[in-house]
Amino acid sequence: MSLQEAQARNQQLSRNDACTCGIAKKYKKCCQAADDLLIAQAVQAEALKAEAAREAAQAEADEKAEANGEKEEGPKDAQRKASRPRTKSKLGSAHSARKGKASQSLPRRGAV
Repeated sequence: MSLQEAQARNQQLSRNDACTCGIAKKYKKCCQAADDLLIAQAVQAEALKAEAAREAAQAEADEKAEANGEKEEGPKDAQRKASRPRTKSKLGSAHSARKGKASQSLPRRGAV
């Protein structure tokens, strides 16, 4: 079965339709899992190809920059410079204030 056949069958049939393979089962019980797996593998393969192409283009750009004597900052370097030290949020301080109130000596629900 090809990817195009799996995609076409997945779009044409709903889960509860009879499967087109000839077995008297619903699509969801017969061939849907195989079709979904085939489609997911194809999508993952395309994503890996795209990622490899991006990495190759970035490596080529880095090599050109180094050859010209320039060094560009990567996205992680820019994030490190832009990051600020973390501070407590207002919600955190209000939460700790409420926590102190709850620790007062009050009887439990079932103890009364």
